[in-house]
Amino acid sequence: MTLSQFFDATQVDLSVVASDTSDAHLLVLNHNTAPQCPLGLGRAHVDEHPLLWDEVIWLPGWGPYLGRDLTAMTRRIACRAPGYPA
Repeated sequence: MTLSQFFDATQVDLSVVASDTSDAHLLVLNHNTAPQCPLGLGRAHVDEHPLLWDEVIWLPGWGPYLGRDLTAMTRRIACRAPGYPA
């Protein structure tokens, strides 16, 4: 399920805060900024030890972030999000 599909199904405006550790920028992932991003991206990183989360590489199928192609260079993303149902 993508962030867009989650919003369409629930009408909940969920935002997941992530860090683009390749470019030192914060990303706010939601159905407006990254609609094709999988909902599970944030859920996979919810843990009691946020500093131990593994980074993930932004995949082409996730589409752009605010119109910006994060796959142009290999981007490493670390999510920091509260828990929510997957």
